[in-house]
Amino acid sequence: MGPFKEASSGVYEMNDDPLPMVKNLVDYLYTLDYNENLRTLNQECPSPISGLQVHARMFALADKYDIKALQVLSSEKYSNMLESSSIGSEFLGSIPDVYTLTPPSVKALRDKVARFARINLENYLQDPSSREVYKRIAIDVPDFLQDLLDLYIMNPLTGFCYRCNPLSTMQALQTPCHKCGLSGICYDSE
Repeated sequence: MGPFKEASSGVYEMNDDPLPMVKNLVDYLYTLDYNENLRTLNQECPSPISGLQVHARMFALADKYDIKALQVLSSEKYSNMLESSSIGSEFLGSIPDVYTLTPPSVKALRDKVARFARINLENYLQDPSSREVYKRIAIDVPDFLQDLLDLYIMNPLTGFCYRCNPLSTMQALQTPCHKCGLSGICYDSE
């Protein structure tokens, strides 16, 4: 068995990944940064790609080629964009990339997505188009639903704690009834 063909030819082909993403990877290797403002992935499929999708795909490339610093950078960029974005369709559109381009053992981005969905999904689903995207994701990306359900089971009630954490598990003491708005705890007398 001889040397790898890449070693003898000096060429490494990356045909599995879209050219703009490969260019971003090469840019990162030279500058330690990459362009998040891609319009499309290729000319054959001119559908737009969001910044969140770019970061998710860069994270997947970093995992594929074992570039830990790029994983950290793309994860941080994804998180920062999540916090500054109020467009539910962009967030929802990035979920399939996060869950299908990396193996289940790679949890860094998946955990961020599930936590963000736990907090914000209710608001995003008020929009009918976002609700339709969510329904498709529920069918196509069952691992996302599993992670989200696990968060609800482990932390049924969350809230803001000034001392500990912006999102902490809370104990329900006096919460208003969703139906009538009355606060307090009611007991069944039977």
